[in-house]
Amino acid sequence: FPSDKITVIYHGVDTDWFRPQVSHIWHERFGLPVDASVLLNVSRLEPAKGQATLIRALARIVREEPNAYVVFLGGSARYETEYQHELQS
Repeated sequence: FPSDKITVIYHGVDTDWFRPQVSHIWHERFGLPVDASVLLNVSRLEPAKGQATLIRALARIVREEPNAYVVFLGGSARYETEYQHELQS
């Protein structure tokens, strides 16, 4: 491809289009501290989506960001209840 047709977007976010905004919607909805860092996982609960990996990684994340929380948001899969119990144990 010609170099004038290629645009590199570092970190996968085009900041000309998307700018982080301060919103406390998740803090209010789930009773989290206003200064909490919220990781939002938007997907149905199922092993292929990697929620277990995120939960394991949270221990390392909290060492660097002690006020970090994860909110899981998504639809249901046919075996969601079983997987939810597995994640909670």
